[in-house]
Amino acid sequence: MKIIFIVLLMSVISLHSQTYKIKNYVMGSSAATVSNDDFNFRNTLGQPAIGKIQNVDNIIGSGFWYTIGKTADGMHIIYLNLGWNLISTYVEPEIAALENIFSEIEGSTVIVKNNSGQIYYPEFDINDIGNWDVKQAYQVYMSKAEMLTIPGEKVVPETTEITLSTGWNMLAYLRDNALDIEIALASLVADDKLVIAKDNMGNVFYPAFDINMIGNMLPGQGYQIYLISGATLTYPEN
Repeated sequence: MKIIFIVLLMSVISLHSQTYKIKNYVMGSSAATVSNDDFNFRNTLGQPAIGKIQNVDNIIGSGFWYTIGKTADGMHIIYLNLGWNLISTYVEPEIAALENIFSEIEGSTVIVKNNSGQIYYPEFDINDIGNWDVKQAYQVYMSKAEMLTIPGEKVVPETTEITLSTGWNMLAYLRDNALDIEIALASLVADDKLVIAKDNMGNVFYPAFDINMIGNMLPGQGYQIYLISGATLTYPEN
């Protein structure tokens, strides 16, 4: 009876694995339990835990052997809300094409826009943007809430200059931890170039009137800023 059950189990896993899309940031496991501060994998039959088959009574982990190419330090997970989001990342994507970056959530991604008004419209296979520019933020409209996972190499913020134009810019935040916007954009304020900064919620930083509704700039978020003349910005180190 046990032999029959094992054969059936492996057959189900094999069928499921044929159609499952392997992700290149999978973490491995074993037939026992492997855990760290963030993850707890159990009973994956000695294979990476990349998927599962389940019903109301059972959950079966399935997968293939796969070499891990990136660690958690080289991956950025961004939480996207239903509707409009303004996002950026602190990693240089390993594959920068927007079709690749949004491939896992393509069905929920309605449109992506950059600062120039170019768009990525997956439903109609339109990509005027091309590749992700890590120094820029993007407006993303979602049909439902999702998690966007971007594997890549972390940017070094203190050595990465961002060139900004006169007028409106959609600015990326390149640090991997929060920092008060007054400190993060201090050089733009000192040069009297920054008029106003806005986040996705409509909160503003208006230095001329000592208004700071934004507080901390946050990893994963983008910001709209208005400058009276062109400038370059370099963030403090992480």
